[in-house]
Amino acid sequence: MAVVSGPPPPAGRPVAPARPSAPLLAMWWASSLAVIALAGAGWAVRFGDGSLALRLALAPAAGLAALVVAGLLVERLGVRTGGAGGVVMVIVVAAAGAIAAITRRSTGPSG
Repeated sequence: MAVVSGPPPPAGRPVAPARPSAPLLAMWWASSLAVIALAGAGWAVRFGDGSLALRLALAPAAGLAALVVAGLLVERLGVRTGGAGGVVMVIVVAAAGAIAAITRRSTGPSG
């Protein structure tokens, strides 16, 4: 039998992190929703059916789905999404959605 020892335990009790204020939480919530909706706006316009308001209401769900799929693919390729890779991924997903929405508008009935 071998005895393995690690670092000594901390001397004091662990300190809980400070609670964020309500306005700070609201700001983080609103900015997160805006980024997700922006990433999905083009995809919702391209693949949604119905009025523009209905399609834009689907933007957060479409954005979340697109970001999850893109994040899985990017991570699988070895790019970390925790830093600049994640920011670039969000920009690429939003740009691809905008291009998809533009191509939907330019194609119309041919006669």
